[in-house]
Amino acid sequence: RYREDGTKNGANVEVPLVDLRVPFQSPSSAPLQDGPIEVWKYNLRSFFVHEGSTEKAGHYVAYFRKPDESGNDTWYCVSNATVKTMKLHQVKAVIEQAYVVMYELAGYLPGASLSKDGEIIESAEDETQMQLTPEEQ
Repeated sequence: RYREDGTKNGANVEVPLVDLRVPFQSPSSAPLQDGPIEVWKYNLRSFFVHEGSTEKAGHYVAYFRKPDESGNDTWYCVSNATVKTMKLHQVKAVIEQAYVVMYELAGYLPGASLSKDGEIIESAEDETQMQLTPEEQ
């Protein structure tokens, strides 16, 4: 987020809110493409944005997602002693300026594989195994 001279790099970054998929293979000497993998699925839980022009000046603001009992998410913005609820379009407007992002594990796909160019290949029967049970979370 910052250049060597301490000024802020304002370039936007792509940060998925849901369904970030990361391939995982048990430690071995084989390349990832040579065997079955699990694909771990993550959803964004919180992030921080720096408001200011340099690393030595400015203010950090935290955003976090809190699910309710019915499974709906509410996003909050915390800035010093102020907490306010955010609409999803407001979150999407600031997420590209995130400084730190935190994800939570949401599920997995066992038995997937990677193509030669690194794309995840999933089978249809694996899709049913994506959600974690409450005990796994």
